[in-house]
Amino acid sequence: MYLYKILEATTILTLRVGKTPFTKHPYEFLAKLELSGTATRSAVFNYWLYHSDGQIGFERDDLFTLMGLTRDLSRTVPIKAVRTAAKLARDGLVRLILLLLLAKRSKNELDSFQLRKLLENITIKEHDGALVKLVEAYESTHPYVSEYIYEISTEDFLAKLNKLAPHRADIPEVRASLHEWMARFTKDEHFLERARAVRIDHQLNRVRNEIDDHRIYVDPSRFSSWIEDEMMIELNSALTSTGSGRKGVSVNCDETILSLVMGQCYNAFCSNPVFGIASYIGRRIRHGTFHGHLYSSVINQIEKGEKFGHLSRSPQFVAKWSAWKDAYNRSIEEVIRDRLHVNSKAKPLGLLQPEVYGPQKLEILSAAVNTISTAYAETKTVAGIDLDIIDYCWRLAECDLIAVNRYLKNLQVPLKNIPFLENELLPSVALADTKLAESFRRELEHSIDRKIAAVFEWFKRPSIVAPKASLSLLFDAIVAEIKDTTPDFNPQEDENSNGEVELVGGAYHIVYDSLAVVVANAAKHGDRSRPVRRNFEITSGKQKLLIVKISSSIRLSDDPAEVSAVIEERKKANFQDANLYQGKSGISKLLLLAHNRQDLSLEQYEVLGNEVHVRLTYDLEH
Repeated sequence: MYLYKILEATTILTLRVGKTPFTKHPYEFLAKLELSGTATRSAVFNYWLYHSDGQIGFERDDLFTLMGLTRDLSRTVPIKAVRTAAKLARDGLVRLILLLLLAKRSKNELDSFQLRKLLENITIKEHDGALVKLVEAYESTHPYVSEYIYEISTEDFLAKLNKLAPHRADIPEVRASLHEWMARFTKDEHFLERARAVRIDHQLNRVRNEIDDHRIYVDPSRFSSWIEDEMMIELNSALTSTGSGRKGVSVNCDETILSLVMGQCYNAFCSNPVFGIASYIGRRIRHGTFHGHLYSSVINQIEKGEKFGHLSRSPQFVAKWSAWKDAYNRSIEEVIRDRLHVNSKAKPLGLLQPEVYGPQKLEILSAAVNTISTAYAETKTVAGIDLDIIDYCWRLAECDLIAVNRYLKNLQVPLKNIPFLENELLPSVALADTKLAESFRRELEHSIDRKIAAVFEWFKRPSIVAPKASLSLLFDAIVAEIKDTTPDFNPQEDENSNGEVELVGGAYHIVYDSLAVVVANAAKHGDRSRPVRRNFEITSGKQKLLIVKISSSIRLSDDPAEVSAVIEERKKANFQDANLYQGKSGISKLLLLAHNRQDLSLEQYEVLGNEVHVRLTYDLEH
């Protein structure tokens, strides 16, 4: 390996279009290779920034062109130098690029704030406030800028763009539109599926009458960057392909290495102090939220109300009440100090144990390895695998979070210190105040119960990043969507239905899409005054299958034989162009969906008596 000295670049023009060699050595062909590639240019650019401390003036066109001749700058640029260069930049777009480069590297909230404000100002001023128009504007001239804006515009990032997404309901629509742009840009339909998934999640939250505000969080952007930086070598060694062409490619997936990779990823997912669950718990502890929620809000509500003001006139009661508060405070601080941590040598009592694997977690780990292997076998690339890793990390985390909530639930009785309340606090009041003291105790206990119940929600998976939904909720969401255009559609409750089956991850999106076709057909062509009967079940055994059965009544004015003939005709028709037209038959769209998905099968769509019966089956990995 040759060692050579990198010469200090004097102008950005040299890096952008210059033909002067970057290095000083006698090897002509190596010098040409360095000039033609991106690695050396990226290294020199970072070297130049570092030694100049960022005190450089950038011309817009030069910098835009240079960005297309470099690689991985978002993970390698010197933070302080880029920050200085951004401050000195007079051109708004130059400053935007520099702040975009800082987005993943810098942990400084001020950098993120400045990026958001500048992005909002440019988008509003030049692109009518539509972020998708901004990425479209750079798509042809500077596509890497568009791609980078797409990457950083996660739901969490968009939630802070108050001017571009003023309402929570705007966030999923903006993100979905960006997914659709990426689908057009890359000609990859996978992004259309992601857009559809975002919109379905929003519809579900609309039916739930909530937009998720759970406080546990893992930054997906930073976690994905960590996977790229730390785990790609291991992933590439576990997932290999040889040969060329569809028939000649041989794929090898080492499940042992994949299991180790998933284990390391999950450990970082929980323990990393920057993006992991540990960071979330740390913020709760540092900001005093847990203590404030369980102690301050409980005590202040009791003491500041006028209802029990009379009891404070008794010195004996005040003394006992102070003793109870001290014990209560010590218990809460003990939980914060010893329990609300990821288990480690330093914190052996930590409740979150990412390195401990029981049967349920081992089953999830196995499903993760299978999903990653299958995805690689189909695509022959590791691109997008980080999304599968994030999904399964949340599934593993949910198992560990059960232990946290179980501990908090068991904490309810000890926290109240009921023996002290009964034997010390209540007897300290005069007989005339006994009923008031009893009321005091009941309200105190109820307040603690309510606060702990609220804390349970802090330690649950946010559905916006690792969604799940019961089939009854899916059905209700579909009905709500249909009622926007067909207000009199009211399928009513079905007492015989089984809707408590719950699906996790991306699986329910395909269920939603296929079920929506069937229910929309029932609303359009069926008897809207009668219930739509439905039944959902999951088979046990090695192969898990979800079976969905839907039955709707034919209108009294329609002839069942004619309805049957129309359905059979639609089933036999060509369905390949079904997505190109609106109206006509949803059956063609359903057949196309089943054709494109190996995990979906349309087993029945026929008239029996005066009803239309549909049976769908789905393969479930986990």
